[in-house]
Amino acid sequence: MSNLQDGGVISPTVIDWEKDLCWLWGHSIAVHRHKMYVMGGKMALVAEKKGLLSNDSLITGTNGHLRILDFSRSLDLSQDNITKALRVDPYVPVLTRAQLFANANGLYQFGSGTSGGAFLNDTGHKLPEEEWPRDGDTKVHRFDLSRHSWRPPWESGLGEETPQDGLVAVDQDGEVGWVYGGTKDLRVSVMALIRFDMHGKEKPVGEIVKTVNSEVVPGLERGELVYLGGVGKEGMLVLIGGEVSESTIHDKPSLHTINVYDIASSTWFTQETSPASNGKSTPSDSGRTGHCAVAASARDNSSHNIYMYGGQTEPTVHGDMWILSLPSFTWIGPVSMGGMDVVGGSTKLDLHRCAVMQNRYMVVYQGRDWDTPDEQCNPHNGVRLFDLQAIEWTTRYEFSNDQVPYKVPKVVYDVVGGDENGGATLTLPQAHVDPTLKEILAPQTTTTSTPPEVPEPSPDPVPSVGVIVGCILGGLIALGVLILLVVYLRRRSKRRARAESDGTEYRGKPELDAVVPQELACRQVQPLPGFYNPAQDIVPVNFEPVEFPHEDVPRVYHELPGARHSVAELQQ
Repeated sequence: MSNLQDGGVISPTVIDWEKDLCWLWGHSIAVHRHKMYVMGGKMALVAEKKGLLSNDSLITGTNGHLRILDFSRSLDLSQDNITKALRVDPYVPVLTRAQLFANANGLYQFGSGTSGGAFLNDTGHKLPEEEWPRDGDTKVHRFDLSRHSWRPPWESGLGEETPQDGLVAVDQDGEVGWVYGGTKDLRVSVMALIRFDMHGKEKPVGEIVKTVNSEVVPGLERGELVYLGGVGKEGMLVLIGGEVSESTIHDKPSLHTINVYDIASSTWFTQETSPASNGKSTPSDSGRTGHCAVAASARDNSSHNIYMYGGQTEPTVHGDMWILSLPSFTWIGPVSMGGMDVVGGSTKLDLHRCAVMQNRYMVVYQGRDWDTPDEQCNPHNGVRLFDLQAIEWTTRYEFSNDQVPYKVPKVVYDVVGGDENGGATLTLPQAHVDPTLKEILAPQTTTTSTPPEVPEPSPDPVPSVGVIVGCILGGLIALGVLILLVVYLRRRSKRRARAESDGTEYRGKPELDAVVPQELACRQVQPLPGFYNPAQDIVPVNFEPVEFPHEDVPRVYHELPGARHSVAELQQ
């Protein structure tokens, strides 16, 4: 490995910060809506490749850009550039492995420490130190994703306990972040779990969580913290690898034992792992650092599979892939990976980062193979794709707006049982398990173990011509009926007023009765026998007796049987 030095004497060749990086390592990432955001870390440029004049083959410095990788469309890494680089404002700290989160409101970064290297301008020259971005502090710095600008910072709420290089995880909704460990004050380990709640808050802050059994977990850095949404009542955090750093002490916990945190009960547990029945071993007893890990869960939550890739066990840099399947705590691997020819370089990586996209792809970004010659840069602008289902490397990324379910790969369900949709039968650790942890690990009936893919808003559907014409005609008819009703009521009101002025009683217009169709006319309904007939109690109002028939018509009288008086007597 070449002796890398910060800065160099170079020519004024303009650098394309989106394409010209050779290596990037020790950076931080966050994911939101199919985009990966990258901050900080150390970078290297190939001097000869860019025609830069330097005494070293690599020009190194600190990454002073916010990098945005866009996975919101189908693409091929061998043809498409998906990286955009934005220069970070000078007042924003640029660090090595700071804590970084993202949600709809923005990108949040906090961390102590320093950048650890020089900054270069757009021609590759080393900037004066007074122009370098500031060191870490105790504040939260937010990047507004809609405006693409940094906003004024605020205190993180952690004070002197603000870590650098903490192990970061985020829940399935992307609203609650978790940080474990990290370092402060010249590599003093932070022995704390921090909860960073972004949900509905304009200025979220960190909170140190009071946990049970915290003494079983060492302070760690350069490891991975993985969130599992389908375990327990509120999810589980899983610690994978890392090292304890206290001054000159570098103790790497064995991967034979895994620490997990139940969020609902705020309790840490330690669980021994086992190799697969068809496997030969588990990852190295010497532990591992600088690796990356992601998780994907079966639809029925019967298995949760954590993919661990690369990393370092001094002095070896690894390029292997292991899968830790929960709740059985079974190590599967190293798995045989296909598509090695499309990688375009060494699969050995250290200090890289990775995330899951579309519940199918592990996106690996940058990292460093210390055994690779300096001039052999990371392929495809440092982006690699691993298909979690096919267990192979690929350059092709298929995008879908629909939520794509994770399919359990054959290499996993051959060990834990079931099929690609779940149904695992190996659901308990083979080693001894704490009774409380055993109850927590019982498979949940919900299927919320993977972050939901949020589709981009689609335009509203356009109504058909027939619907539009129908609505117009219906409106016109209703308007016509309303006009006729208004005219009728106005005429009726005028007649009533005229009748009142004449001193007569208004009785409506008789001829209106004649125009009512017979089928619409009111008909008298005969009451049923034995039921009350309200018509019997009706008393005529304003009845004016009239003589009928007319006097010119002969009158005919009939005498009723049993009458006290005859007709003749009454006429007298």
